[in-house]
Amino acid sequence: MKTGRTWIVLALTALIGAGAVAAPDLVCENPHWRFDYASDAEVLTHSFVLRNTGDQTLVIKEVQADCGCTRARVGSREIPPEGSTDLEVRFNPSGRSGEQHKQVTVISNDPEQPRFEVTIEGFVQPPIWVNPEQLWLPLSDGDEVARRITLEFDRDTAVGEASTSVGFLDLNVLELKRSRIYVVEVTAAPPYPEGRIDGAIRIDVDHPDRSRIVIPVKGYVQ
Repeated sequence: MKTGRTWIVLALTALIGAGAVAAPDLVCENPHWRFDYASDAEVLTHSFVLRNTGDQTLVIKEVQADCGCTRARVGSREIPPEGSTDLEVRFNPSGRSGEQHKQVTVISNDPEQPRFEVTIEGFVQPPIWVNPEQLWLPLSDGDEVARRITLEFDRDTAVGEASTSVGFLDLNVLELKRSRIYVVEVTAAPPYPEGRIDGAIRIDVDHPDRSRIVIPVKGYVQ
């Protein structure tokens, strides 16, 4: 009886094995990369490792980036079983700012996932970041003004004098992070002239992109 059972098990195993089809299997253990923070003046490069854990050669047919700012290339188009290659992705954030999310699609002969995606993401700061970009002042005669304008630069930058065409505003420039982050304190106290506020704050800076930052000041006094 034992011999008969053994033959049955062996026969079933052979049938299951005969039904298995050899195939490649594309694996990337870390398909997502976050660069956190970058200037729009620097080109970012990251390499993803693509592995073939299958038992047939993996053939990479095409690599597609979802944006013209992103380029990708593989070290080898054919990866043998248990082999690997690098997928190098270059992202040029020039002219972009804020949160970025870019995707690269790898098209291969993997039957389970013929389209495999890797992503890069992070925050890109423009050369000069001003917050807020406009100062809004709706005032009553008893209001006191206390506002802050933040200036952030992608490189060491000297900030000079700040001036304004709004006569009742006082300005004070503070350096928070050496040559990179500044705060302009804007203060005033009544009485104010009635009517519409329509002026600007001008700040001289030593930066290759521009030599002066102009922040509109809008509002009214009622």
